[in-house]
Amino acid sequence: MVCLVDLKGIKGWYNWIKPAGVSTLTCYLLPYVHIALLQMITFRLPLELHSGGIGLTKSFLFSLIIIQIVGFLGKQKIRLKL
Repeated sequence: MVCLVDLKGIKGWYNWIKPAGVSTLTCYLLPYVHIALLQMITFRLPLELHSGGIGLTKSFLFSLIIIQIVGFLGKQKIRLKL
């Protein structure tokens, strides 16, 4: 990473995860809001989607979706600060 950013000056490769670093508190708390909303409508995923390679892929995609939502909220000037 240091080689890419500092030595070669390549800075655009991390723009897709930049909102996670800029709005860390929002990115941390947004999954809890999502879980609370899912519990209110009593939605449950099948057990097969919680483990193994499928569960790992689901978790990775969920993380990317949360980062994209946080990026959208950041563009709307909505972020949590302490």
